[in-house]
Amino acid sequence: MHWIWTALDLTDKDKVLSLINAVEKADNADTRTTAAEVASYFTHPDQWQSQGAWVGEELIAFGFVRVNAGQDLYDFTISGGVAPQWRNQGVGAELLEQQLMLVDGIAASLGKTTCKVVMYIDAKQQHLAALAQSLGFTQTGGFKQYRHLVTDLPSLPQLNNFVQIRAVKEEDQANIYNAHLALAGDELPSPGLLTSECEQFWHSLNPKWSVVVYDTFGDRPALAGYLLCSHFMGKTENGTDIAEGYIEEIVVLPNWQGQNLERYLIQACAQHLAADGVHYIGLDINLPLDTTSQVFAEIAEDWNFTEVAVVKAVTNKITVNPLF
Repeated sequence: MHWIWTALDLTDKDKVLSLINAVEKADNADTRTTAAEVASYFTHPDQWQSQGAWVGEELIAFGFVRVNAGQDLYDFTISGGVAPQWRNQGVGAELLEQQLMLVDGIAASLGKTTCKVVMYIDAKQQHLAALAQSLGFTQTGGFKQYRHLVTDLPSLPQLNNFVQIRAVKEEDQANIYNAHLALAGDELPSPGLLTSECEQFWHSLNPKWSVVVYDTFGDRPALAGYLLCSHFMGKTENGTDIAEGYIEEIVVLPNWQGQNLERYLIQACAQHLAADGVHYIGLDINLPLDTTSQVFAEIAEDWNFTEVAVVKAVTNKITVNPLF
């Protein structure tokens, strides 16, 4: 029995969610995709394109292509999955080829003659890594996804009175966004764009769980660092779905590095999560380790983790065989 590929739209969201959750369960994934996340893929067609493989009314595979922002390192991010009962039948290989052809079509419509494509593969999925490599992808790095109970973090000494950590307030958001851009090496947008871009930056974050640290010594408090936290669905050891806090970004500014403030920011975030009844906190650490990620690796050395490989390809449009 063969399958048919079609574009997916909002009317397919329930079947897509059901299939994604089946794939996550079969792969023992640490996270669980929510209905709201799936719906968001179909409500932003300028950012997401999707397709699926059908056998009759059964959706047996899905694939997403994300069109990344102009300043992103990669032009496109691809992801997808195959129903557990349909694996090892050639669906996965055809899915990846379909995604690359979709990328080519989008790239052509945007006037691109070449494009960079990235996908993320759990280190345990060696068969998928081999398939990606056969289509021209190469591994360029990776990261570890760490998670820990919020109530089981080690206690820390009291900070001095001039260092204050608290939840993010609305008046902090522009300062944090400016620091974020400065550390990324980006130029600040014009004042007219700052407000809208700042609002978009905060859209996916949870300010209630995000924290800032200020140095109050002197006439004017100075931002010393911040931690930005978002919400996602994870699972407990027995497989029960559970809400978790995910650290999107944690920064200690140069003048305050070496004072262990990263640990205090994580601890403060964990306390806010615990107060909201959230049990786990998560953090990604890039591989190979650099000076910054080494700090976080030491903090999370006794946390549970999943290793993920990052693979990329540079492809000419209208071809499923990426060229380098």
